[in-house]
Amino acid sequence: MRNLIIIAFVFFSPLSFAQYQKIYKYDEYNKDWALVKTSSGTFGFIDRTGKEVNTGYL
Repeated sequence: MRNLIIIAFVFFSPLSFAQYQKIYKYDEYNKDWALVKTSSGTFGFIDRTGKEVNTGYL
């Protein structure tokens, strides 16, 4: 079972987060959010499903 989870993570992770250069730890800035740096050098937040979070500041 553990191997199946690792294989799924390795296969799906690059597909869903390919536009992000770096994904920081979740829950550091807001519960269930992670700070991300995009490939263009901008920053934003995503939730645990990988969807971008609209913070309303921009």
